[in-house]
Amino acid sequence: MIFRLVVRIPLILLFAFIPLERSVAQSENESRENGWAEPEEYTKVSAGVAFPLSDLGEAYKTGIGGTADFMYLVRENYDAGVRLSVAHHRFDQTSLSSSTPTEGLDLLIMTGFARVDLRPKLSTYQGRYMPYASGGIGVFSQEVFSGSIANQEINSSSETTLGYSAGLGVRSKSGVFLEVGYLVGQTEEENTELAKITLGWKIF
Repeated sequence: MIFRLVVRIPLILLFAFIPLERSVAQSENESRENGWAEPEEYTKVSAGVAFPLSDLGEAYKTGIGGTADFMYLVRENYDAGVRLSVAHHRFDQTSLSSSTPTEGLDLLIMTGFARVDLRPKLSTYQGRYMPYASGGIGVFSQEVFSGSIANQEINSSSETTLGYSAGLGVRSKSGVFLEVGYLVGQTEEENTELAKITLGWKIF
């Protein structure tokens, strides 16, 4: 029941953000006059680092990963779409005694969020760099690979739950962007929290 709910939430939110009537053509013309190309649909790709917070940060190292955004221009100052992301974290042996042997136990975090980006109106924005704020909600999945601690075998485990995110970013006219975000997965024992920094490019 919970899995069905978290799968449906991104789809419901995505369609809720798409209005029946669009003013996309006017927005595109105004943005191009000011040097900001905003097509009706576009894709963003990025790579970066993810910093585990709270208790997660005591067990796992800083991870690396990537994201792909599939966005739709809803109005001149906000876009809606879907973000897919993945990050890989290695187990941190420094959390144990130096004489304790470990193997495996890496962590993989994957998300699929409905996402909204808010920014200044393009028709009035003249700067070289454009700031924006973002938020999302959807499916959060984490998997711990099998391994061992002190020669004791530990089976792999996975959990899929509800997650959400918030972030701030800045984009240049060329399409390059830098984003700082906060990500939470509502896992059973304790919420999984991550801070992320990503650098990417908007594909027009």
